[in-house]
Amino acid sequence: MVKKVSVADYIKQQLEVVDITQREVARLTGFSTPNNISMIKEGASKLPINRIPAMARALKVDPAYLLRLTLSEYMPETWAVIESLLGKEIATESELKALQIMREASGNIPINYADEDNARRLGELVEKMAEKEAKARGIGIVRVKHKAAAK
Repeated sequence: MVKKVSVADYIKQQLEVVDITQREVARLTGFSTPNNISMIKEGASKLPINRIPAMARALKVDPAYLLRLTLSEYMPETWAVIESLLGKEIATESELKALQIMREASGNIPINYADEDNARRLGELVEKMAEKEAKARGIGIVRVKHKAAAK
């Protein structure tokens, strides 16, 4: 069973990884007290959408990822409309870099990732890389099945 990480859990986890106080995050994100950060990380309060860029900077995370996570949890219908209008999911800087690396590594030869074997092999490689990164950061890893893989 794959469990999607919540905004609260993600923020709680990143606070530990970055080793920053809630007081400092509150100051960097424009909240009046650290209690606001505590309520968000415990899930008692939602992260305001307009604070996502500042929160991403404070926690040293990709703002596109935090936006995607926040909107998909708080406003899934709105997020679905945004994705459908854009015609694709919003990619993080890291994901765009991965795409560039894939293109260069393939010599720009189109690889059919709709092919189940190719998709499985790529997924296994990415899982290994994620496990290594999580271990280096001292954090747990939560796997979210991609829409195509869930079918």
